[in-house]
Amino acid sequence: MAKTETGAPKPFYCSRSFKYLPQDEFECTVINYADPNGKVPLVNIFIKGRPVWQDEHPLSIGAYKVDYVAEEAYQVTPLHQIFADAVNK
Repeated sequence: MAKTETGAPKPFYCSRSFKYLPQDEFECTVINYADPNGKVPLVNIFIKGRPVWQDEHPLSIGAYKVDYVAEEAYQVTPLHQIFADAVNK
């Protein structure tokens, strides 16, 4: 987790679109923003794969732990020069 100079958690602004697909697959698109109002998009991350179901969750009856394995796609698309510059350092 990123932290500020004072040690407080640094905010992470994003939107997520998650779809369950037939054949026990999923797609997820995450867009990370530079600002809390979502006006300056930095990067688009698209993943596709399958969920790996684990044990039942100990605190929520009927809920299960799951790992999402991005084995079909993991695409990172810079949407702003600031992000591209940071990745290229």
